[in-house]
Amino acid sequence: MSEVRVSRIIKRDGRVVKFDAGRIERAIKKAMLSVGRYDEETLRKVVSYVLRIINSKFDEEHIPHVEDIQDIVEFALVKFDLYEVAKAYILYRKEREKIREEKKRILEKDYVDEVDKAFSINALRLLAARYLLRDEEGKLIETPKQMFQRIAALIVISDILHDPEIFDKEGKQEIHNEEKFDPVEWENKVGIGRKPDGGFEGTWNRWHLERMKALYDHLNSQGKMRVSWSDFFKKLLNGYFEKYYDKFKDYYSVMVERKFLPNSPTFNAGTRLGQLSACFVLDIEDNMMSIMKTASDAAIIFQSGGGIGINYSKLRPEGDIVSSTHGTASGPVSFMRIIDTVTDVVKQGGKRRGANMGILEIWHPDIEKFITAKVREGFLENFNLSVMITPDFWKYYESGELYPLVNPRDGKIWKYIDPRGLFDMIARMAWKTGDPGVLFMDNINRRNILRKVRGDIRSTNPCGEEPLYPYESCNLGSINLYAMVKEKEGRMVFDWEELERIVRIGLRFLDNIIDVNKFPFKEIEENTKASRKVGLGIMGLADTLFALGIPYNSEEGFEFMRKVMEFITYHAMDESAEISKERGPFPLYPKSGYVDGEMPIEGYYHRDWWTMDWERLVEKIGRYGIRNAEVTTIAPTGSISMIADVSSGIEPQYALIYEKRVTIGTFYYIDREFERQLRDCLLYTSPSPRDLSTSRMPSSA
Repeated sequence: MSEVRVSRIIKRDGRVVKFDAGRIERAIKKAMLSVGRYDEETLRKVVSYVLRIINSKFDEEHIPHVEDIQDIVEFALVKFDLYEVAKAYILYRKEREKIREEKKRILEKDYVDEVDKAFSINALRLLAARYLLRDEEGKLIETPKQMFQRIAALIVISDILHDPEIFDKEGKQEIHNEEKFDPVEWENKVGIGRKPDGGFEGTWNRWHLERMKALYDHLNSQGKMRVSWSDFFKKLLNGYFEKYYDKFKDYYSVMVERKFLPNSPTFNAGTRLGQLSACFVLDIEDNMMSIMKTASDAAIIFQSGGGIGINYSKLRPEGDIVSSTHGTASGPVSFMRIIDTVTDVVKQGGKRRGANMGILEIWHPDIEKFITAKVREGFLENFNLSVMITPDFWKYYESGELYPLVNPRDGKIWKYIDPRGLFDMIARMAWKTGDPGVLFMDNINRRNILRKVRGDIRSTNPCGEEPLYPYESCNLGSINLYAMVKEKEGRMVFDWEELERIVRIGLRFLDNIIDVNKFPFKEIEENTKASRKVGLGIMGLADTLFALGIPYNSEEGFEFMRKVMEFITYHAMDESAEISKERGPFPLYPKSGYVDGEMPIEGYYHRDWWTMDWERLVEKIGRYGIRNAEVTTIAPTGSISMIADVSSGIEPQYALIYEKRVTIGTFYYIDREFERQLRDCLLYTSPSPRDLSTSRMPSSA
């Protein structure tokens, strides 16, 4: 390749960036491959010719524009009689131009930056409709790049306030006097990642600064701050904490590179709402005051962007006596309608409907009505339903003995029922309506690390993946496994080293959220901080298996899944122990099963499954504790997998080309890995010109 005299190039948005001759080579090679005309020697000649022309026309004073370079490439391809390649290159260039124009329309601006380019039209539509900030007139006032900077700028605050120079994990410091602080006064005047113009890559607005002061006050109240607020803030203004810019960049980069995304409520970071968690569990007692309080609490959580799970088994059955009114009770299902109505009325953060998990334990007298609740069309549409099966049920099921249904009000048996017929009813309704699912109480609690101190868990979040105690919350985030697939020597391989890096960044990201979150109620904040549960999960599994040539439903596929989740769990727990070493363990740790050498994962108890050194990890936790009671979960990743343009959660891909309808519109997708393989096999035909406003473009566009 010829030596290039120019070192810079002007991008379409006016930015001057480093010139990369390798991009020219890759673009020409891609065009050659697309028409089956790839030849290494010819590629070398064309690239050398292109660079000679660039050298003759441009220098350090006369910087080329990206369009100049592309014009030269077209000319060179024609000169070498590569007409088919030139046509493919020109068509690709035109297609990219149309995509850029559509992205500019969606984002209401006249250029696209490097972050806009990284996300598809579908992803940008979703971001613009739900998550990018708007002014009072509804106009966008934020780009995707600025949104991700806003999120990272909040997350890094926890790292700053846990700096060992100012933080004492032992809590032996004198509590400093409360100091007044006006976040508005310092809004947009301080941040992290100072730029040459005096600005910051991560600028803190009033909501960032409000959470910063709240976290300082919380830590100070525990005797964990070595300095006063005013001394801390002086250090901040003097740039002492600029050393955490790398952490900020880590949090920012994993999101814009689509390697990790937090649950979508975290996109509230740095806004007035400030509530970042997706999953909550509420409690409900058998009295009207508790029922209405739960409905009110649910409304506030829905408005903040979260979903809830409730176990309704404490409510007396339909027809039971109500002594205060001498009337009869209407039963749990009727009170679920209250929450359902609240969900309809209150949109999550004004952007989407709330979500509910309704649970009834199998011994409840209203269990049949609960199981068949969704036979009626339009009834409890905002609910997932689950029957919680208690361990005693299986004894009756196996023996065929009639199963007693018990009134929770007084513990009296109301009637007996055929257990096999009841279980058959659950299966038939699940097949017919999709509800109810089932929760196995013994399985949920078998490895419950907090069982000794808090008893059995009897509820989950709306999608069922996160068992939680009443008034506990959990924030989730998912790693994009497909982003770990790399091409090496002509074959696709999985980058385990990069996965470990992302696991550790993602775990710290989620732990920091707990510190800077604006919880809807004090009770939820206290319970959440007592256990500090986080849920690091995955998405893009199906696309990863496609890329690696591993059938989803195969022993090789199952083995890969086991290895991935063991790997993620191991390194997430190891990182949690590292954070505990720096900041201290979760407050309930001394009363948890960890101190007895227990682990909250089934695989630990099957040594023949191990591929990691779990004994070393148990010893490390015994020495330093662990920051989070739980670290992993498998969420369905609805919105964030749309943003990352990968298959959802751990699900197989049910269609390679499909239409997805959500509250903000209809989206059309072509599976990215399917499209890639079509191109590799020279079977892909570029879409014909059409109205891009319908978003009928491939997901990778």
